[in-house]
Amino acid sequence: MSIIYGAVLNNFYSGKSHQGGQRIFALRLLLSILFILAAPVKGWLALAPSRNRAIVPVWTPTSRSADFILPSSISHIYYSSLGCQNSKMKSKSSANEAGPMPSAPNSYSSASNNKLKPREGVIDLQTHTHRKSPADVLSHLSNACQELGIESYDYYGDFQADSASSYLRKFESEVAHHFGKEDAVFCVSGGMAQSIALMIHSETNKTNIEKLGDYCPSFACHPTSHVTLHENNAYSELLKMEAMILGLEGSENYDPESLKVKGCFGMEPLRLSQVQKMFHAYDERENPDSSSEKFMLSYPNKVPLGKTHVSTIMLELPHREIGGKLTPWEEVEGISCLCQDRGVRFHCDGARIFEASVGYGHETLQQTARPFDTIYISFYKGLGALSGAMLLGDTEFCTKARVWMRRMGGNLYTLLPYAVSSWNGFRKNCL
Repeated sequence: MSIIYGAVLNNFYSGKSHQGGQRIFALRLLLSILFILAAPVKGWLALAPSRNRAIVPVWTPTSRSADFILPSSISHIYYSSLGCQNSKMKSKSSANEAGPMPSAPNSYSSASNNKLKPREGVIDLQTHTHRKSPADVLSHLSNACQELGIESYDYYGDFQADSASSYLRKFESEVAHHFGKEDAVFCVSGGMAQSIALMIHSETNKTNIEKLGDYCPSFACHPTSHVTLHENNAYSELLKMEAMILGLEGSENYDPESLKVKGCFGMEPLRLSQVQKMFHAYDERENPDSSSEKFMLSYPNKVPLGKTHVSTIMLELPHREIGGKLTPWEEVEGISCLCQDRGVRFHCDGARIFEASVGYGHETLQQTARPFDTIYISFYKGLGALSGAMLLGDTEFCTKARVWMRRMGGNLYTLLPYAVSSWNGFRKNCL
């Protein structure tokens, strides 16, 4: 029975999952009811094993706090576990080999003292990875330093060093190579990485903005973008940018807090037609009879599209908040071509790009990264690192990114524990 569930859920996130929306929604609803009804029997539901590790989603009344809400979380992990075998990415638990984060205060396995503790050999959907004790993690990092040949510290990001003299620059070069980009910059957090990317792309288009006059710098994204839902409007408060929300009929009604409370599984992923519609409305800004550009308003300050300058299209792969849905690949390539024609940068929020690459059936990460000018990836999720992110792009972009990282206080005296666990997770799970 679990194999059937997995097969059906797996199909939701294939490239064809965007057809027959009503049928898929009905199937999702049915499966959700089945999972919820079955959960109280034993408190958990076991799916088919992935190699030698059982994948056991844990149902709780507070599952909304999970990274992926049931049943989408189940399909996401089940799917990525099976698919990794076809994309040269190992489906081993990242926790055993990548130096996972310390145990979270919330675990959902019962113990004799009525406190909840993690089960051995079980993946808890409330956390990104199976988590060991802090002592075990630090001991593992010591072993990782020896395996990776790390004998010296990095200092303030090793900005002036090269890959021959700095383990950090060697790590960055290795990741850039596997994604097919010229360079990469290790960052302590994804929030900082995304802000840096938006700022650089906005600055790159500064000349165009000045020619246009008093226009607000902005970027465009899906309604469920992490940037608009979970980062306290950093793009507005710190970068002084506006977000153009794509895919909404009447963006003046956009309410991120409502989406977080009510959920948004019924939404489709970002589509090429939505990007085309925005650019068409932008072209009509000089037409006094046009109402299309007035119809699209930015967030949070409700600036009409015609008074903004969109420098970046941001695409999340996969879309976390709507259960891991993927924009059809041919449309990703179409958006890339459209951005090139418009002189707009195409940025990927690739916090889970490894899973997305599996979902598209790509043989290499380069294939997934090719349409994008810049990419952000995360190491602490599926790869199990302590913390850490990376920005990838051309040499000019990464040179600017290092400057902005210093301005934002991100080049710590040493990044060693985060970088080592990230590199080790990348090596053990992706190569």
